[in-house]
Amino acid sequence: MKFDHNVLILTSVVIAVLLNLILPLLIRPLISEKRLRQNNDDSNDTVADSLVKMLIHHENNKLSSSLVVAIIVAVSVSLGLIIKIKPSKVKSVSNL
Repeated sequence: MKFDHNVLILTSVVIAVLLNLILPLLIRPLISEKRLRQNNDDSNDTVADSLVKMLIHHENNKLSSSLVVAIIVAVSVSLGLIIKIKPSKVKSVSNL
């Protein structure tokens, strides 16, 4: 059985787009109204505030955010299939 790269790329894109559409819906009920009504001043945002804003943005802009996610995933998986990194060249905990 031959490994089909196109199937891997398409499957990865579909899963990423589904996650992009579903995650904001799952997280939305957990976000307090206070955090939802915060101003758009990004200078003092915590990581959690930034993630909440990003998820709300993705919920409000489903088509454009899904398109961006699909392109990023397709390109990254394609490059991952082309670029071969030898495990001996990558330092990991087990190699130390």
